[in-house]
Amino acid sequence: MGRCQAVVTGPTSGIGRSVALELARRGLNLVLLDLDAANLQETSDVITSRHGVKRRTVVFDLSLVGTPQGVDRHIIFYLAMLVRVRRATGTGIGDRLPLIL
Repeated sequence: MGRCQAVVTGPTSGIGRSVALELARRGLNLVLLDLDAANLQETSDVITSRHGVKRRTVVFDLSLVGTPQGVDRHIIFYLAMLVRVRRATGTGIGDRLPLIL
């Protein structure tokens, strides 16, 4: 069976960073969303070097959610990717698919 996946917002500092590092320590593959591209890359690199899990990064301003600009094709793509990964493992859509927002 494939690894579980999680989407973590704000993973570059504070609680979001702690959550991302803990989920990676537990072996979950991650999709990391943040507004700051440089800090997002640094966090992604730390996660890879410490835990070796797969991760994707998405630069996205969550304050735009609910606005006309908020329908971002990148976030939709990565969330759809998670569903496809779950289908490929045969465990069903949403089965043990943590979503942290």
